Amino acid sequence: MSERSHPICTDTVKASGAIKGQHFVKHDGAQAANNEAAYGVARHDAAAGEAVAIDTHGVVPVTAGAAIALGAAVQSDAEGRVIPATDAGVALGRAVEAASASGDLIRIHLNAN
Repeated sequence: MSERSHPICTDTVKASGAIKGQHFVKHDGAQAANNEAAYGVARHDAAAGEAVAIDTHGVVPVTAGAAIALGAAVQSDAEGRVIPATDAGVALGRAVEAASASGDLIRIHLNAN
C-alpha cells in the first residue's frame, strides 16, 4: 500500500462500540456492517465512549475483507472492511489500489453516504 492519503474532510464522533481503525464507521459511531451506509473510515482504534477521528471524503486507507480490483466500486463487509460492491450494495467509493487478499490495507476514493 502506498503511504499517501488525502482526506478532504475529517470529523470526530463518539464511538458507540468498539471501533477498528481503517474500517468503515456509521453515522451513530458504530462499526459499519455488511452493505450498510457509512459516515466514513476510522483513523484509529477506539473503545466505546471514546472520540474517534473519521475521514468522510477523499482518498483514505481501509482494511480489505477480500481481493479487490483496481477501480472497483466498494462497500462494507460484516466487519466494516472494504470489499467489492455487489449490484444491490451500498457503494462507498472506488479502489485506488488493488487488494490481493483479506487484511491488505488499500486506498479508496471515499464517497461516504
